[in-house]
Amino acid sequence: QFKCAANFHWVSIQSKEGCGLTVVWSFFASCHGKCLCDPEGGALKNAAQRAELYDGNEGMVMRTSRDFYEWAVSKSGLHTPKKTLEEKGGKGIFRRFFYWVPSKGVGAVDRSRLPTFKADKGTSRLHEFADIGRPGTLQVRRAACHMCDSCWDGKRAQCENLKYTGGVQEISVALDAVPTGSQTRVTRQQLDADCVTRARAATVGECICIETHKDEQTLPWVIGNVVEGAHTAAADSPPFNDGVRLDSFKQGDLIVDVQLYEALEPGSAQYMLSDIRVSVPARRVRVTGLELKPVRSSRQVARSVLAPESLLSIRAEMPSMDDEWEVEEVRQYRTYYRREQWLVKWKNYGEDRNTWEPLENLLGEEVRQQAQRVKQAHFAAKEQEAAAAAARRPQCQRPGRSLAADS
Repeated sequence: QFKCAANFHWVSIQSKEGCGLTVVWSFFASCHGKCLCDPEGGALKNAAQRAELYDGNEGMVMRTSRDFYEWAVSKSGLHTPKKTLEEKGGKGIFRRFFYWVPSKGVGAVDRSRLPTFKADKGTSRLHEFADIGRPGTLQVRRAACHMCDSCWDGKRAQCENLKYTGGVQEISVALDAVPTGSQTRVTRQQLDADCVTRARAATVGECICIETHKDEQTLPWVIGNVVEGAHTAAADSPPFNDGVRLDSFKQGDLIVDVQLYEALEPGSAQYMLSDIRVSVPARRVRVTGLELKPVRSSRQVARSVLAPESLLSIRAEMPSMDDEWEVEEVRQYRTYYRREQWLVKWKNYGEDRNTWEPLENLLGEEVRQQAQRVKQAHFAAKEQEAAAAAARRPQCQRPGRSLAADS
């Protein structure tokens, strides 16, 4: 448990835009509050320990989170408790669901796409944050009560323990605005133009990669087969409802109709063609000509996996913070909008994936020394060009100078 503006904002939107319930987040420090869900973590860990040590699974060790998840789903027996809800008198755990969220790759949360928020000062001294139905606004107190009827009814201003909890206040949580510089705007415009060019060349049946909306926090991209090539939208895109969030478009924009692939489960590298057909703006078609290889399976549903070359193309076009990039060579130096940049050749990627990077993206002392040598060589070449140009200029004397010299 920790306090941050992003968590405060999440609490403030639940009743209106989230789960529909009024959420209160209390911080108890060492006097940790307990409820019916607290024993769940211990029950799961104890069951896993018994599986490794006592259940006849000699040599069984859950080395990764994936091993732990697969055991919980297939062998733990914890999905449905042994006693029915009626036998428990309507109390306790009715059913358990397990989910595996990978740290990177398909299904992971790309934290580079998460928005940042800013809250009013003084939240470190507060220990109760309550949703009051106004997104971006929270009702807060110095301490939580959870004992009197007024607090349970949501009437915190009438709390019987105000001397302990302190008075009720309101704080605001707002999206932290990130200014867009001229370089960012120019880069985005060029990127959009390149995407439109790719979309125009995409043919029916071709597999393409589409960048998702900037607020989509799970999937930075999706793949799909082209159903109808680039054409003009007859109407505005429908409002976002549920599922993966894609960019919107307006009437007259260039769009592409695709049939989406779905991962078999979060984090899986295997895909199956879904029944979902959507229209996407052409400016978000990032990679075309992807290759999907069929996977042998006894199941009737056809499965496919992205070819390694196609996955590299996607990673090169849309790198995330979890991707691992190794510099093979620093090639050139330039200044772009008064910022220094170096052309980098990335290991295991082709020349067409070389990128211009600022110095802060070049990690490692050896790489930075190489960048400085490239910079020095750049300016040395410029000086040689200037000297050569000066030597080629004709040496003109001012009129009358030779006469003055003779006299």
